[in-house]
Amino acid sequence: LVQFTEASNILIEWQNAYIKTRSTIRAIYRAANNEDETNPPKPCANFKIGDDDLQSFEFLGHLHLGKKLPGVMKVRGSNKLQTAFRLDREADLTLPTRNIFPAGIPEEFSFVCTFRTRKLTKSTWYILRLTDIEMNPQFVIALNPRKQTVEFSLLNIQGKLQTVIFQNSKVFDKNWHKLHLGLFKDKVVLFVDCQKGSEEMLEERGSLATNGQISIAKLANAKQSVPGTQLIDLQWMIMSCDPTKPERETCEELNKSPLNGASFYKQPRCDVICPRGLPGFNGTDGELGPKGNKGETGPRGLSGPRGYTGPIGPPGSPGLPGLPGVQGIAGARGKDGDSASKGEKGDKGEPGFRGEKGNGGLPGKDGAPGPQGPPGPLRIQIYEELLKLLNASESVHCN
Repeated sequence: LVQFTEASNILIEWQNAYIKTRSTIRAIYRAANNEDETNPPKPCANFKIGDDDLQSFEFLGHLHLGKKLPGVMKVRGSNKLQTAFRLDREADLTLPTRNIFPAGIPEEFSFVCTFRTRKLTKSTWYILRLTDIEMNPQFVIALNPRKQTVEFSLLNIQGKLQTVIFQNSKVFDKNWHKLHLGLFKDKVVLFVDCQKGSEEMLEERGSLATNGQISIAKLANAKQSVPGTQLIDLQWMIMSCDPTKPERETCEELNKSPLNGASFYKQPRCDVICPRGLPGFNGTDGELGPKGNKGETGPRGLSGPRGYTGPIGPPGSPGLPGLPGVQGIAGARGKDGDSASKGEKGDKGEPGFRGEKGNGGLPGKDGAPGPQGPPGPLRIQIYEELLKLLNASESVHCN
């Protein structure tokens, strides 16, 4: 028990030291980044231009497309180094908005999507659609094949959907394309295959809720109960905190292939020592490798801190009855009680049981003589015999 108590005290001291150290580290971090603990930072609040690989939101990884999902198949991407995911009609790429944006959606950002349309359609479809909890659209990037336009929709300050349209967007074929949007506070800029298109001004913008859903590659006229997925190969989809990122983006992965038919915008060879470029995006997760061999047994680790006091255990089972105790000392005589008044006469009791037979009494006095009784049977017989003898003697005498 003593050892257990010591272990509990040591663990408590260790926990207190850990909490104090962690609090100190957090305080230093907040001071360095000018953060207020009562007002947690918004997404991309500490972003600086050039931090492309530090502040980003990757969509495909949250959808776990590397696993076996209905209507999703892993295929080769725009070149042999790239991996893409083929979406069929039954694929349903929908997930809660908070899964990707737990702290909210950035006010300014860039969005990039690399894809290839497998089956041309005349119906409008959404590359990305973000809805609120009532399934009302808040943020939409749509492709309209009939009008050959890319349409960008976003809530304004009144909570209504404002839409800007980019004309003559050359993405309506079966080639690989890279669609890139830079969203600023007052405008949005479109890049197609790393070539700047037009930019459109925006009304004052409203906030976007994160209590709804995000859908990817959905047909605009699909029913609610049907996935209605556009048939595409999807290679990349990411949002970055830097709205100027499209200006530095390259399309080297869109190289010459039988489907593309041309080489896309390769940078000219540099005859001088070129400055090092910005870090690229993280690649998609690769396939799970084979299980490695069992490693060697490592050295014995240091003794861990003593364990803490455990919770009180459940009640035990009842014990056996104890031995009788020693007879106690007789108590002192109590005080006499108060005299009671005489009660009323009770009712007559029931007859008692018959008593036992008593012993014989003493002889009584002689009584007076009684009257003569009748002759008994023996005297009569004697009398008759005497009478016969008398008669016989008389007869002898006469003779």
